[in-house]
Amino acid sequence: MNSYASSSSSSSAAKFSSSGPVAASSINFKAGILVSEKQRGNPLLRLLRLIPWQFSVDIIPDYVMGSTTCAIFLSIKYHLLHPKYVERRITELGRTFRLRILLVYVDDLNSTKALFDLNKICFMSDVTLILAWSNEECARYLETFKNYEDKPSTSIQVSN
Repeated sequence: MNSYASSSSSSSAAKFSSSGPVAASSINFKAGILVSEKQRGNPLLRLLRLIPWQFSVDIIPDYVMGSTTCAIFLSIKYHLLHPKYVERRITELGRTFRLRILLVYVDDLNSTKALFDLNKICFMSDVTLILAWSNEECARYLETFKNYEDKPSTSIQVSN
């Protein structure tokens, strides 16, 4: 699910930059979400409406929401077909980011064992596991992590 054959380009990318893919080192992380070319054609990209985004050729994760936050996207169906894929991606990612997220689209309801395995992989790799049951929910998670990038932890705490 992380490599897409679709050659269609999303108009949402133009909000961020009309110059096409650029190197991550030349991007202002404050401006929006960086999206790996591997995600071209992913239906959730057209659902990123609150935060601008742009394709980038030089990033290892699927999404970079800031200088310390990134996400790898995985659908359960893809994981069932390629069970070693996520471990390889997490290894490639290394410890470059402080908050590393595995954003899992649960598109197979008979996925208890797969979710158990992913939970174990994330626990052992110090990766945060986020589950979503729709592409819309996946998009909202990415936007929320970007929105809270520079906010203190007190901004989400209940005040007395």
